[in-house]
Amino acid sequence: MAIAARPESVGRKSLKKLVDLLPEPGGDRADGVGTRYPLFDSKKGLLHQAFHAIETQTPYPVKAYMSFGHDPLAEHPDPAALTRILDKLELLVCATPFWSQTAWHADIVLPVSAYLEQESILFQQNGLKPCFGVRLRCVDPRLDSRSDWRMITELSKRLGIGPLSFDGIQEIWRYQLQETGVSMADFEETGRVELTQKPVYEKLSAERLNTASRKIEIINSRWEKAGIASLQPYAARPVPKPGHYRLAIGGCAIHVLGHTINNRRLFSQMPENEL
Repeated sequence: MAIAARPESVGRKSLKKLVDLLPEPGGDRADGVGTRYPLFDSKKGLLHQAFHAIETQTPYPVKAYMSFGHDPLAEHPDPAALTRILDKLELLVCATPFWSQTAWHADIVLPVSAYLEQESILFQQNGLKPCFGVRLRCVDPRLDSRSDWRMITELSKRLGIGPLSFDGIQEIWRYQLQETGVSMADFEETGRVELTQKPVYEKLSAERLNTASRKIEIINSRWEKAGIASLQPYAARPVPKPGHYRLAIGGCAIHVLGHTINNRRLFSQMPENEL
């Protein structure tokens, strides 16, 4: 079984991550990850549980929420219920490039520049040919909008978060490129830097599996300790009442998502996403 190769697979270093500049959250998190839910990765979160914490004020009162790059009122089910939950906050901030549903409901809206109006932080693509990439600004931002990275650095300065208080995108790039052997001049021709000329087919190894056994697991020990069955025994669902029905949502194996119908090769095999 082959997996996506990383820069380390070809003897190089990965990009430095901005999140690594911050300490791990301590104490009881609002979403319960690491305490009430020890089975989940502490570097990630459970947003729906954070909304539950806002509503119930458990394990402690949550008074502020910042929506950055997403639109919870449009993306989560039951927007009316979520609106009532968000109304319990004292401060709702939304950073967005357009007037989303959450932006209309927010106390403060931070206008993010369109993608053609801002430089991106460097990104890393793992795969057959691991590479780094960057997107440069095409036109100057209009009106009062700001790049997403600039909003983060300016807020960090005002909140006293020193490690993220960069003075410009060039300083961020220099940090990300440390120990990679790559400079910004290498991006000038195409915006990408491939770290190998030949494709790398890296085999699955124990070092790449983040499981307790370092193997592909069907029975997950963390889930079992939490009282959650890895393989839930089958139980027949009750028959719907008269006038009700079950809604089955899915797709065929050829089309992962509906928009893959636009792929000519997949369209020739199956022009409709039929179950």
